Amino acid sequence: MVYVLGIDKWRRVNTHVPLSAMFLFGFPTFVHGCIHWIGYRWNQYAIVAFDVHVEAFLEIGLPSEIVQASGYALIAHGESLCLLDNRYDRAPGAVPIWVMKQYGVKQSWFKQFNIEMHGYYFRVLGFWQHDNILLENNRREVVSYDPKVQSTKLVLASEEGMHLVPKYDLAIPYMECLVLLKGSDGLESHVDGSSSNI
Repeated sequence: MVYVLGIDKWRRVNTHVPLSAMFLFGFPTFVHGCIHWIGYRWNQYAIVAFDVHVEAFLEIGLPSEIVQASGYALIAHGESLCLLDNRYDRAPGAVPIWVMKQYGVKQSWFKQFNIEMHGYYFRVLGFWQHDNILLENNRREVVSYDPKVQSTKLVLASEEGMHLVPKYDLAIPYMECLVLLKGSDGLESHVDGSSSNI
């Protein structure tokens, strides 16, 4: 079902799902005009994407080195799709972040970033400023990690009593916009103090 803002209605999209009976898990990631999930069916993992422009599903292959993607997550880095092992219970050590250099081409996956946080368990929340990466560590602090110099900087301290459970799920990048929503009647645009319907 697709919600159309202009008419304030839901409508059904008649499209084929590339891998039927597939379980989709993780948070959806919007990149390159598509919404992405990691999918699983019959011991097979793949990335399933929904193109919002043509309203069709497509399948994107994972890096050849990754056979079992349970606990992996997708995040956005600009207009690039990224993939990483985001489990708290994974083996300690360096965690690579795969970046798809050419969208939709399986062979273009590339290990561009490496997170070195030895002795700490952490989850990646998303990218931040200047290629820095937001992490939640096992003390439930949000830190900014610089992969170039492998250093961290505290962004948000953990609250008392919140150190036993994960507090944050992910960081979602956004772009500010001057177009205001006007309820179910459409959009309202402000120019030079005046308003007009779109």
